[in-house]
Amino acid sequence: LDYEPWTIDAVYAKISEHARRADDDVNLYGVNVGYVFDEYNAEAEGYWWAKQERCVGAAAVANTQPASINGHCDNSVNLFGVRGSMDPIEDWTIALEGAYQFGKYLGINAQQSERDRTAWALDAMIECRYWQEQFDWKPVLGVEYIFYSGEKDMGDIVASTTGDYEGWDPMFRGKFDTAIREFQNVYYRTAMGSCPANTNQHQLLVRGCVEPTDEIKCDVTYGNFWLAEDYSSSNGDKYVGSELDLNVNWDYTEDVSFGLLSAWFLPGNHFDDALDDIATDIVGTVKLSF
Repeated sequence: LDYEPWTIDAVYAKISEHARRADDDVNLYGVNVGYVFDEYNAEAEGYWWAKQERCVGAAAVANTQPASINGHCDNSVNLFGVRGSMDPIEDWTIALEGAYQFGKYLGINAQQSERDRTAWALDAMIECRYWQEQFDWKPVLGVEYIFYSGEKDMGDIVASTTGDYEGWDPMFRGKFDTAIREFQNVYYRTAMGSCPANTNQHQLLVRGCVEPTDEIKCDVTYGNFWLAEDYSSSNGDKYVGSELDLNVNWDYTEDVSFGLLSAWFLPGNHFDDALDDIATDIVGTVKLSF
């Protein structure tokens, strides 16, 4: 709904249906309300999202734990958040976002009961375009800090664990800031699988962008990452590592462009000596517009 300066979006999505039983669907609900101000290029929005997930894992079939008897286990996430951005002075933008999650958490098949969920996240950003019109290369600089609350025992491997679960749930995110770190331990757990990038983490990102010609654009991102809570199973060092991403895009014609992404992740002291090799990612792309 568009009631300028207000916009309202309502979303319902069926993420998964009848994976193992008739009542184990995963549903997503959400409402986003935005407002655009007349001054300072300012905008603000508030949102609520809910992920309804029942009968998690094999326990939903075998009924091997009290929480899943008769299919009544619950792994729900409710999220409330607010975000705003503005240009306090020309060529400068600041943005701030905060969100809080609550609901229920069911981690593993042996967990004896559901736990209350309580987690939060913060995102703060500053972008400077002061030199963009003064130099031919149009430089842009930015700094962003992101925090996700965390849990000391990732994966909740102890069946008798009680108390609130404080790990951040990424739900179905669409924003990614790095090429390597944010994909670690997402699809499978590595030997250091206890430190995914979507929970229990501080990250500080410094970005730069230049345009040597009208057809070529170069972006660079340097990030530092460290744990919010030290995992009880780790070596006691919270520093996860740093990453450097270089991305070059060449608009060959109006319809054809080429891209080259190179990224290096340098593991920090959190990783054991036998697991601290530098990770490298190189991706070439071709884009055709019809």
